[in-house]
Amino acid sequence: MISGELHEFGINIPGDFGFQYNLPLFIGTLETQHTDDFVKMAVGYDADKWKEHNIFEIDHPYIKDLKDEIQQTYFEMCKKYNVQPEKELWINGWVNNMLPNHSLSKHYHGTNTYSYLSGVCLLTDNDHTSTDFFPPMLWEMEQYGTVKINNFKNQISIFPQWIYHEVDTVKTQRISIGFDLNHSEGMKQLVNEDTPSNKSIRLY
Repeated sequence: MISGELHEFGINIPGDFGFQYNLPLFIGTLETQHTDDFVKMAVGYDADKWKEHNIFEIDHPYIKDLKDEIQQTYFEMCKKYNVQPEKELWINGWVNNMLPNHSLSKHYHGTNTYSYLSGVCLLTDNDHTSTDFFPPMLWEMEQYGTVKINNFKNQISIFPQWIYHEVDTVKTQRISIGFDLNHSEGMKQLVNEDTPSNKSIRLY
């Protein structure tokens, strides 16, 4: 059973022309036993070519386990948010190999009307780092700030594709797998776009 918890963070700007919203973020722990084995292979993976490959097509015990656990985590997230899971889901993924003294700048994965979910699985022990999530366009407002999630080995996070996030400077090599989840309607739209998600495969 996947263990995890919600890290909702919200905005509440009062007044007649103010607004409020809550941003969903799910953090869990993977149970796979093949992490270290896969790390040995991932060290030599050409991360610069991630747009040309879908890591979830690799025949490896870790990848098989990981697909199952991502599916379980997704179901658990839907349960905690009282959301009906999609009947079909597609996944595309890549290895992100960060060397010491490198960081990952602020970015998001998708802002289309059909954008769905993204996630990160951390394969290495980098508890000195954090992944920082930002309320859209409000991270410079001191009273709202950011949500800093401390990293740990076998961590999985799932969040909407449109949420900005970054990773601060790492002291030791950090290897992770990033992924995007797309539903049926999204895949219909992505067919005509030049995007890595075109290489998605069915998760279930």
